[in-house]
Amino acid sequence: MRPAQRMTRAHARGQSMVEFIVILPVLLLLTLGIIQFAQIYIAKNTLDLATFEGVRAGTLNNAKLGAIKCGIAQGLLPLYGGNETPSASGTTKAALACEFALAGPLRYIAAFSKAFVAVDNPVPGASDYGAMDVNILNPTLADFDAFGETIDNQQQIPNSRLMWRSTTINNSAGMNIQDANLLMIRVQYCYPMDVWFIKQIVQGLAIGADKMIDNQTTFGTECYTSGGVPLVAQTTMLMQSPAYPPSG
Repeated sequence: MRPAQRMTRAHARGQSMVEFIVILPVLLLLTLGIIQFAQIYIAKNTLDLATFEGVRAGTLNNAKLGAIKCGIAQGLLPLYGGNETPSASGTTKAALACEFALAGPLRYIAAFSKAFVAVDNPVPGASDYGAMDVNILNPTLADFDAFGETIDNQQQIPNSRLMWRSTTINNSAGMNIQDANLLMIRVQYCYPMDVWFIKQIVQGLAIGADKMIDNQTTFGTECYTSGGVPLVAQTTMLMQSPAYPPSG
């Protein structure tokens, strides 16, 4: 082999190495970004299912916020799976807050405990498991004033014989009793990002971009600044039990 050819091949190998070093950060950033945003996509789909589970639990349990939160926590289980044994305090807190029994191996109870910590935590950044803001959009307090009845010392919006009740729109509530029997909830979930480098980039962009912050609720702004991503889901379902006024 001629010396000129050897020099040409050596030069080509050196050039390829330089090009690889230059493009490596871009490839690394792209790979990490794909991993993180795939996790966010899965979390959004899981949140949609969890919101459905939450509103269903609410329709069966008098629209109680505690029952809704427990249903949401059950729906979020895929995001908090693990084989570790749950702590006594976490398990007790979750079990006492729910109004229906939990069954299954310890790893499912552990996952539920972590999910319930996120559901019951309204402050983004206060927990490694995330935070959540759950709002009952319908029925409102005005609906209870317009359609509420006191039965067994409990104010409630009646759920029986809806087909035969009047469909007249109440002027103060702007709806009829059938509309007041629709349970609508809106869930904001601060999903904690796991890929540290992407988390730092998103957090920096969120803090530096005024439009990104201005278009968010207070919860969404706090979520971005804490290094999370705010995800939103909303679901409506017909009540299967009388709705009670919200009490937290």
